[in-house]
Amino acid sequence: MTRGFNVSQFRAAIGEDDLLRTNRFLMEFSLPRGLLGTGGINADRTARVTDTVRYLEYYCEALNTPGLNLEVTEGRKYTYGPMQKRPYVTKFNDLNVTFFDDGESKNWQFFLDWIHMINLSPLARTDQAISDGEAISNSLGGSPHYPYELSYRREYITDARILVYGLEAGPYPGHEKPPSRIIYIRDLFPIAISDQALNWTDVNSLLRLTVNFTFLEWYDLPKEIISAQYSKG
Repeated sequence: MTRGFNVSQFRAAIGEDDLLRTNRFLMEFSLPRGLLGTGGINADRTARVTDTVRYLEYYCEALNTPGLNLEVTEGRKYTYGPMQKRPYVTKFNDLNVTFFDDGESKNWQFFLDWIHMINLSPLARTDQAISDGEAISNSLGGSPHYPYELSYRREYITDARILVYGLEAGPYPGHEKPPSRIIYIRDLFPIAISDQALNWTDVNSLLRLTVNFTFLEWYDLPKEIISAQYSKG
């Protein structure tokens, strides 16, 4: 016998756990080691980017949580009959994150520094003039680098996490519940910064930048570990 739809039961079921909202999240990531140089301009840059990344999570306006796809190959179990799909690797999509640009454009400069550190551009900020074929002595950790030379991977990757909160949880006092989800992203780095449209007629529009990140893999932190971590706090 078909059960009829019961509005009270529906409300009760939804009310137990509520529904997650798209606007309750934070994205956090640490500095890659290549931005933590010492001496010369690197000391000034480290101080600047450390200050920027501390508050960058509050400028993050929008993102899509990372997905995944199983890449498959087709073949027949026997030499005849229907085709079968067999997975052979997990593929992760790139991550696009939109940030508000601050009044001094520190956020934009932070990601520009990061990308220049990956593939050193002659336009990167240094403490000396650059000539063709000339090494830049203070570009990365005090080591000499040449224009357009690629850094070692370990210098520019970092880890990040995305925290998704329910209505009764949050990163501020009075919201004791832990996040509903914590997504860890490994070996992340930016591969593109979007262009920014300027227009004299957009008087009250805010300037944004979208950064395209790629990464090695991601995983959800198990609920038991989230609860244990936040119960200690």
